[in-house]
Amino acid sequence: MSIKFDLKKALPPFGLQNTGAICYLNSFLQVLSACTSLKDIPEETFKKSLTGTAIYNFITNPKPDSSRDVLIALVNELRQKNREVRFGRGQESASEAFVLIMDMMDTITDSDHLINNLFKSKTQCTTYCPECNKSISIQIDESILLPLVYFDNFKTPITTPEQFTKALRRHVSTVDGISCPDCKGKILRIYDIGYVPEILFCTFNAYEGKKYRYYPEEIEFPSNNSVLKYRLVGQIEHAGGLAGGHYWANRLANDGFVYECNDTGISRSKFEPSALTYVIVYHLA
Repeated sequence: MSIKFDLKKALPPFGLQNTGAICYLNSFLQVLSACTSLKDIPEETFKKSLTGTAIYNFITNPKPDSSRDVLIALVNELRQKNREVRFGRGQESASEAFVLIMDMMDTITDSDHLINNLFKSKTQCTTYCPECNKSISIQIDESILLPLVYFDNFKTPITTPEQFTKALRRHVSTVDGISCPDCKGKILRIYDIGYVPEILFCTFNAYEGKKYRYYPEEIEFPSNNSVLKYRLVGQIEHAGGLAGGHYWANRLANDGFVYECNDTGISRSKFEPSALTYVIVYHLA
């Protein structure tokens, strides 16, 4: 059963304390607060892990120090699995925090309530030789992240919702270091999204050159005899580089307005593509 966005379940505007280089986590939690389908997941599902419990407490009763509680729970569980883990000791990535948090909550065997399923897309990856005009291999990949790095390689800039959705559904990239076993020519890798979840967590390559990237506030995917409509609910911005910088978020609140959430600073804003955009989050509408 698909869980659609419900504005009434979005959290109101609020700030989060930055207790020391955790703006990446603050920005992630802000966009997560607009992912209302999480509130349809049973409480007991979250509370099967320390990280899940902290996330549940956040989405049901956010506090200025909620980021600290989430980070403590996440780091404790990570170190239970690997005592040498170093995550959380400095400036991290918002997307890395997302992946690790989802990993720590991925402990439930009941697939109907698996939190990751809200974010998990399925993509068919085909290795193809254009010279031989044949497929070399086909495999299905599952991922909770939809990387948009390849958008930078398009010769024609993306400027419309239709172009954006088409590129998101299907894109082609070259494969370095591998050649066709028959003609020894270059091969391509073709990605086709076969299944889209309730929430699309998409990432641009924000660390290698700042450039303006277009994205719409609404997108559509064909599905059987209907159309799946998605709306933009969150956007994470990043200024700086790999060695450091600052994260902040724009996200939809329960009053229907978009707010810029910059740690404890909150102000009315709007969704707008920029050269600093790192993450965009769509929710099934």
